[in-house]
Amino acid sequence: MTGPQVRRVLVIGAGQIGLAAARRLAAERPTEFALHTLTAAQAERAAGLARAAGLRVRAVSTGDLALESTDLVLDGTVLAPGGPSRVRTASDSPSSPSGMRRPDAHVAVLVRHVAPELVIDATNMATTLGARESLDQVAAAWPELRAAGPAGDGALLGLATNAVVRYTVGLAQAVDRCGADGLVKVSTTALGGMGLSIPFTHGDAPSEVLSPAIWAKLQLSGVQLQLLWTLARTHRARITVVVPASCVGFEDGVEDWVVPAAAVRAGADGPELRPVPDVPPLVLPLVSSGENLAYSRGELAVLTDPDLMGAVTKEEVAEAVAAVAAGAAGSDALAALD
Repeated sequence: MTGPQVRRVLVIGAGQIGLAAARRLAAERPTEFALHTLTAAQAERAAGLARAAGLRVRAVSTGDLALESTDLVLDGTVLAPGGPSRVRTASDSPSSPSGMRRPDAHVAVLVRHVAPELVIDATNMATTLGARESLDQVAAAWPELRAAGPAGDGALLGLATNAVVRYTVGLAQAVDRCGADGLVKVSTTALGGMGLSIPFTHGDAPSEVLSPAIWAKLQLSGVQLQLLWTLARTHRARITVVVPASCVGFEDGVEDWVVPAAAVRAGADGPELRPVPDVPPLVLPLVSSGENLAYSRGELAVLTDPDLMGAVTKEEVAEAVAAVAAGAAGSDALAALD
């Protein structure tokens, strides 16, 4: 008598939420995982944590699936080359049938090679693309946009929107074409559990209402949610979305960050940061959490107050992912739109 068939699951964004979802799914039935992260260092860490938790890791891939600026690599083999020009040509006319049918997005290439039965997408693309550094990365390819000032910033955000369209459509099409049962997207409200009165920024200057980075994150998350709702009515595969409306729980434990003593000194090419001898380093006990990756306990206590963002654990998010993957509609944001 044979045991239950092993399920193949692709986890895109194998960070704390992606791995928590993988552990939860593996508890239901035998499962083999393909894990995708942005960098090789992240992939090594994710695969190590997964295997330490007893998960079967069948494949590991790396690459920038959002801007496609780096090579897509699966188990050491380059599946698709990266390049900055891909963002601009990804969807020059996002609403046109020809633009919507392009199958060559990096994420589509990855899904075709892995051939999963289920895809868990735990990437926070809205935050990634809305961040100043991502727009600067796009601007490096088209300096004329940066030189255009605020109008150029709008054009850069438009290119980021094109990247969201290219990624999301490519992912949904590939999931459908490979015969997968479904796609579960873990998305974001962009504001935690708060409204426009959110008193936080993403490291940029606050504006009259929200900081520019949070405005961009709000726009991009909204575009992706609406697009997924549309695609769910287009393709055979079941497309679902889980949206944690609060700060998602942190990694276990507190880590000491050691900051060497340094001072700004005049250098040949301007001010330089130089080590200060005989001065002990600053040791900061920080918790790995959220988009900043490091918070003090006090910051987390403020951030997760029920009157501010609130908090939800990654295990609770994983429970919601497993539920919608199994067919339950209770935690599916798309079902709530019907």
